[in-house]
Amino acid sequence: MRKDLHHILVYFGYFNYAPSFEEIHTFFPKAITRKKLLDYLQQECKRKKLVRLPKNKVFGPSEQSIFNFNLRFKFPRYTLPQYSISKQLTTNSKQRDYLDIRVQIYLFILKIIPLVRFVGITGRSAVEGLRMNDDIDLFIIAMGGFIWTTRFIVVILAKLIGIRGRNGVCLNLFFDESDLTITKMKQNSYIAHEILQVRPIIDKQNIYHALIGANRWIFNYFPNAIARVVNNDRCSLQKKFTYHLQPINYNLDMLFKLLQLPIIKKNKTGFRITDGQLWLFKRDFEKELKKNSLG
Repeated sequence: MRKDLHHILVYFGYFNYAPSFEEIHTFFPKAITRKKLLDYLQQECKRKKLVRLPKNKVFGPSEQSIFNFNLRFKFPRYTLPQYSISKQLTTNSKQRDYLDIRVQIYLFILKIIPLVRFVGITGRSAVEGLRMNDDIDLFIIAMGGFIWTTRFIVVILAKLIGIRGRNGVCLNLFFDESDLTITKMKQNSYIAHEILQVRPIIDKQNIYHALIGANRWIFNYFPNAIARVVNNDRCSLQKKFTYHLQPINYNLDMLFKLLQLPIIKKNKTGFRITDGQLWLFKRDFEKELKKNSLG
């Protein structure tokens, strides 16, 4: 158990983050009861192999409303004694308990755009909460057949409002709702982490659960996570989307693709593009974690 726990804490430590009990249980690589895990963590704390950080307030996005960002994560949080996470949490404790009014306006507009089916916060902000001077990484799922059209609209809108880039929003992950299954070459523990850590803020027709249902392979890495997902019985994990695109829709989306693709290449953004998924990252944490044997 110690090796598995060590791997989890080192993984989160890479992002200067101490996970809570709930997060350790979710991302434990083997099936384990909550009681057994809690007993083990308490034993490790008594033996001073583990540090239990004091309670503190952490703010993050709520699934209930795009204007309510006061979701408090569960404590205590745990880390290893040799890591300086506790100091970093103290010195960087200025929490961003509200979003800039321009970002709120931006999210409100996205919510009423029919082509935008889902918006979720990913990356560090999804786990640790939004902090001052942090960018907000957004994961957007578009209506079937309109992935490039949707990207064009949300990027232009972000630029017009003045929130694209530093201290604003990062628009680096787009899926078509008819293509939610992640390709096998990207099915790894890092991507599984990212999917489970997404904080939905706009979710039309329970698409996030459709995303989980289309990527059940994540439970091969984190078997304890299935209880958290299945317990939410608002929708079926088997939900799928099928579309018969009209030629005019296809041609429109291809036009927006032709407009945007040269810009993406010019910006030297690391990318992987398929018909239904756009992965656009300037810093590839997946590669960095693999290089450090954490992925």
